[in-house]
Amino acid sequence: AERDIQAKGHFAKGIYYANISQPKKAIQELDSAIIKNFTLIDAYIEKAILQLENNEASNTIATLSKAIALDKKNADILFWMGKAYQQKKEFDQALLYFSETIKVDPTNTAAQQAIDELKK
Repeated sequence: AERDIQAKGHFAKGIYYANISQPKKAIQELDSAIIKNFTLIDAYIEKAILQLENNEASNTIATLSKAIALDKKNADILFWMGKAYQQKKEFDQALLYFSETIKVDPTNTAAQQAIDELKK
C-alpha cells in the first residue's frame, strides 16, 4: 500500500510537470511511479505521450510494449501505439493498432479519424 501511495504521488507530480511544459522532469517522475508500481498503466501512457511529443517514436513503442504486456485490451495503449507507428511512417502497423483500438472501444473517434486519414 505504501509503494502504491508513493507511485500515485510520483504520477501526480509527473502530470504536473507535463502540464507546465517540463517533459524531462515529468518523465523522471513517471519513471519513479512505474518503479514503485509497475502495474500503473496510466504512468506508461502519459510517459509515452510525452515521448511521442518529443518525436521519440521508438522510445514510445518500447514504453507502450511494457504496458501492453500488462493489459492487451486497453484502448488508450493501442491508440498511442498506433500514433507512434504513424510518426515512424510505418502505416501498416499504425492501421493495425488503430483497428485494434476500435475493436476494444468502438466509440473511439480519434482512432477512426486516424484510420480514415491513413486510408486517403
